[in-house]
Amino acid sequence: HYYRGAYIDCVRAIDFLVSREKVSAKNIFAAGGSQGGSFTYVAAALGEGRIRAAAPSITGHADFVDDLKIVEWPANVFKQCQKETGVTNEEMYWFLSYFDVMNFAERITCPITTNFSLQDTTDPPHINIAPYNLLENVDEADKEYSINPFKGHSAADDWKKTYMKFFERYIDLSEHPSGITEEL
Repeated sequence: HYYRGAYIDCVRAIDFLVSREKVSAKNIFAAGGSQGGSFTYVAAALGEGRIRAAAPSITGHADFVDDLKIVEWPANVFKQCQKETGVTNEEMYWFLSYFDVMNFAERITCPITTNFSLQDTTDPPHINIAPYNLLENVDEADKEYSINPFKGHSAADDWKKTYMKFFERYIDLSEHPSGITEEL
């Protein structure tokens, strides 16, 4: 699964950010939608506590067992690979469990806000909510979700404004990166 490299890239991106002199290592936030929502959850999980807060939206690649029954992609890719290799469903799901976003949720400790759509046929609502429901190491006060009842595979029109307001609650003003003197 190509996510192995993609997930490592998420960690390397955080490594790069904290290596930069003008980046406040205490104020790294992550946001992304769809596949980027998956990467946002994974960055929060594997980032060794370096993500201050995260905002995944319309997240996919969670709950693969159900996801592959409902949506065409990535099911078609996995089924073709399964056909070529002869692996059983049990073997395929065992392998995919290493990349299933919901299996990263217990490693997340930072605040999370998420947004998903009830009419999403690409990443259906219960696929979106699966990792959120498993955030056992995030305080209830630091978890939020919002729902778009009539949208398809898209976040709310004001989603960026919403998650930026959420992020503002968690900015650590004790550390300013070198060269930045403006008040936040």
